[in-house]
Amino acid sequence: MQLGDSHITKPSSTNKSILQIRMANLSFVQYLWNLFNDVGIVGAKPYTYLYYDKRTGKTYTSYNFNTLSLLILATLHSQWYTTIEGCSIKILPTNLSDILTPRAIAFWVACDGSYHKRDGVIYLSTDSYTLIEVQRLQTILLEKFYINSTFSTHSLLVNIESGSLNDLWWHFKS
Repeated sequence: MQLGDSHITKPSSTNKSILQIRMANLSFVQYLWNLFNDVGIVGAKPYTYLYYDKRTGKTYTSYNFNTLSLLILATLHSQWYTTIEGCSIKILPTNLSDILTPRAIAFWVACDGSYHKRDGVIYLSTDSYTLIEVQRLQTILLEKFYINSTFSTHSLLVNIESGSLNDLWWHFKS
């Protein structure tokens, strides 16, 4: 989920961190909450959040929840974020190739992906990452999972090519 819309917050006053989930798909948010609830690391159930986007003039709905504050999330925070000028910036961890699994890719697709039937491709949003990080993601997808992709700097999307969709689905089933 860290490849997508989740966010780890680490207050400077503690050595623990919180995982925050905010997505538009209520069913998927509820599914994630149930996973975390089964291991006892969430409290309150997902809640609805409405926000107005000045750029579009529209109000959007998302569904959110936070985990409890945990030491292990502080470790993940140090792997997935760097501090630049006092701001916490999401990065790809150095060991991504070792920890990226078919399930993680499935969660990334569910969080930040969309299927375009006309083109027969899956678009994955990568706007949180640098061009070098996106190229690294593409290399990992190709070398570890045999998934071909292209990248458009204009749209900030990784496109999983139609010829690789069967490979992608095969990994999800295994």
